[in-house]
Amino acid sequence: AIGSKIADYLIKPINPNQVLLSLKKLLENKRLVSEKTTTGYQQDFRNISMAFGDNMNYEEWAEIYNKLVFWELEMEKAENKSMSEVLENQKTEANTYFTRFLTENYEDWLNEPKVAKPLLSHQIMRKKVFPLMNSEVPVFFFLIDNLRLDQWKVMEPFVLELFTSEENSTYYSILPTTTAYARNAIFSGL
Repeated sequence: AIGSKIADYLIKPINPNQVLLSLKKLLENKRLVSEKTTTGYQQDFRNISMAFGDNMNYEEWAEIYNKLVFWELEMEKAENKSMSEVLENQKTEANTYFTRFLTENYEDWLNEPKVAKPLLSHQIMRKKVFPLMNSEVPVFFFLIDNLRLDQWKVMEPFVLELFTSEENSTYYSILPTTTAYARNAIFSGL
């Protein structure tokens, strides 16, 4: 664990070239991280864009969203403005396709019992929380209203310092997503 936080090693007897190379490596680290992030995103960009043309299901859309959030956070760390713009355009395109997908499927998710559907707000307590409450282990259900996945990913390392995560998954909110409906649906099950 300690070794993963060390930027470089110098072995005795120290040669001036070793020091120079080590300093160069440290100073260029930001550029290298940016280049690596850019290359990684460029490789994934095509796969994500091609997926929009497929007839994706709700699980595949959740996977696309996870990938876009991952790359958004990576771009933020790398401070790469040009690729961030490309990512923003891809997110806009994803929103267009996802809106179409949601429009075509949302009513069936609510009204058709046999159709494949994602976990929705009003099902969280019944499907996720109540089954855990039947065990001998205490359950702590913590709800943060209006928390997006990207916000959670930033907070997650700090939470995991204090708690153990048993499951990390997404769900689809009911519409409209305003607090009066979505959060209250979680607790009422309606």
